Amino acid sequence: MGYAVLHIDKARSNDSGNTAHIARTYTPSNVDSSRTHLNWELVQFPANVTNRSEAIEHRIATAGIYRKVAKNQVKALRFILSSSPEDMARIEQEGRLYEWCDDSMDWLRDTFGADNVVAATLHADEETPHIHATVVPIVTGERRKAKEEAENGKRKYKTKKNKVRLCADDVLTPKKLEQYQTDYAKRMQRFGLERGVHGSVAKHRTTMEYYKEILKSTKKKKVQEAELTAKIKELEKQAGKLRMKGTLYSLFGNSELDKAEQRIADLEQEAERQRYLSEKEKAEIRKEVVLLQDTIKGRDKAIAELKETVQVYEKERNWIKRFFNGFYQLLNIRLMLRKMGFSDDRIAEMYRTETPQRGTAKAYSGLYKREFTEEDSEIRIIKDEKKRPLLTINGLPITDWCEQKWKQLINRNRSQRL
Repeated sequence: MGYAVLHIDKARSNDSGNTAHIARTYTPSNVDSSRTHLNWELVQFPANVTNRSEAIEHRIATAGIYRKVAKNQVKALRFILSSSPEDMARIEQEGRLYEWCDDSMDWLRDTFGADNVVAATLHADEETPHIHATVVPIVTGERRKAKEEAENGKRKYKTKKNKVRLCADDVLTPKKLEQYQTDYAKRMQRFGLERGVHGSVAKHRTTMEYYKEILKSTKKKKVQEAELTAKIKELEKQAGKLRMKGTLYSLFGNSELDKAEQRIADLEQEAERQRYLSEKEKAEIRKEVVLLQDTIKGRDKAIAELKETVQVYEKERNWIKRFFNGFYQLLNIRLMLRKMGFSDDRIAEMYRTETPQRGTAKAYSGLYKREFTEEDSEIRIIKDEKKRPLLTINGLPITDWCEQKWKQLINRNRSQRL
């Protein structure tokens, strides 16, 4: 026999946040949308009232309360009426869910007054069907404190005994809370539900804490269902293998099938070994890549250092060129003559005496992107009007000689095409 669940919590203001959940203006993660159409509004709102929050304000405004309602005063009580998931599923399977709703609503109206039960909704689209009910704690009579003052002789004036007040504390005294649990459980006995343990030391939970526990339980059950489904699929797969194995035994006999199974096992083992080797090779490749990256970093560092050295030499060369331009030109002439096969001694003699020499002339032109060559040429180092050395080939400065060779090449190509 399961337990009847009756959870009560205070709501300040018009409790619009809880209204949004109950009215499904947004869909929580634990809701099964395919069952939302089974939800049921159990209280009809008055005219011009469209939701639970408005119903709370409407009841307070029309109850005839003689004192002003404070901003932080408890305006409503939230009720959750339910049972365990298994018991609620049983009640629904028996076709008695709406009957359970009617009995729960009758108990609420009998206990707190029909006018004070301003809203109630059945949520059947969550794992455990339950009712969200809202009660405005309207009471009549003297305040408990005023009654105690009268009994102790402290009160000096008389008060009306039938004043209408909004007072949650009068409704939620420890004695009344215990009686609510007992009375509701009696109504639920015909559904196979009973009261919880009297005098239980279980700590009271807020509605939010209660809902968090329900969500946690729902998620846990979904995980368990997923695991169970996976196990069932695996068992079905194994059963299929066993059925196939029995068929093969009947067709080929035990010995042939055993050989085939051994062959399959060997192949699976070989595949596993290859996977291991593949992973090992990948690890080795990763190591090599790391080493190559380190080598590249080292080379990049060396190149950067060489570039710095070259920049230093370039600065030195520019300085020499600036103050010793003739000497710099002589160095360039020396490089060109060395490529033509002239020794340093012969070059020094050519510079000092300006004596022409015969040989094969070679020079690369950056303008024409090619090297020009001419055998048995007159090669000479002369000095211009500013006493700067100048290399000539067949009496032409080297730049003019390259231009001449280029024109000869163009003309020769044209004549060949013709």
